[in-house]
Amino acid sequence: MKKSRLIFILLLLGLCSICTAGWLFFLYSPTVKEPHGIVYYLKPGTAKSTLIADLSAQKIISSPSLFSLSLYSQVILSAGHGHLKTGEYLFPYGSTPASILKQVTSGTGYYYRSFTIVPGWTFAQLREELKKTDTLRHSIHSLTDQNIMERLGDATLPAEGEFFPETYLYTRGVADLVILKQAFNLMQQRLQTAWQTRVSQLPYLNPYQVLIAASLVEKEAYLKSEMPMIAGVLVNRLTKNMLLQFDPTTIVITIQDNFFLECN
Repeated sequence: MKKSRLIFILLLLGLCSICTAGWLFFLYSPTVKEPHGIVYYLKPGTAKSTLIADLSAQKIISSPSLFSLSLYSQVILSAGHGHLKTGEYLFPYGSTPASILKQVTSGTGYYYRSFTIVPGWTFAQLREELKKTDTLRHSIHSLTDQNIMERLGDATLPAEGEFFPETYLYTRGVADLVILKQAFNLMQQRLQTAWQTRVSQLPYLNPYQVLIAASLVEKEAYLKSEMPMIAGVLVNRLTKNMLLQFDPTTIVITIQDNFFLECN
């Protein structure tokens, strides 16, 4: 009797060991075979069961082991590792069911998109491109340009020309105002650096005049190599209080004291 019970216990332990080994093999076996990984969007309000079913439907995990992943996810969540975190993730090559679940419960490994502000864009063009970017959360459509500048922290500045042309990274669902904030802050940093390192003889009274002059040079030049020469002509004419007579300009206005600019 005792021998039969011992055999039964050993068989039960063996079966448990096999099941555990199979479970661990599934959880830690790579399922993402694509060299560049897989981009996956975990939508707000998604339940754990819905996530697991969707991962299976997209063949990111294998269907026969849904119970294993569900059990594992329950263990992770109950162990205090957090709830599912909304966002767009990049599951890299070699990801396992365990690492995928860790990503979506810890909020790590997000997929970053990019938005490029092209040199020479007007603010109206920038707003239109932000509006057309459907992976951004649109929050400025009902705001005026001045309202936007107020949100960015300086209502005294015009919106035109205040956003540095660069490529900015963001995650899906980020507000368009976040992109503008990054571009605005970078422009202020670059302007201050240029202003602090300027040649003292230049005829500019503040950083904003430097920005206007740079914009005129950029619009006048066809090639980057032409910019130094055009900038020299601009400085020479400003010093002599001459009309600029640049192609991008049509009328003359006084910005400050003797600083004359022709602008659209």
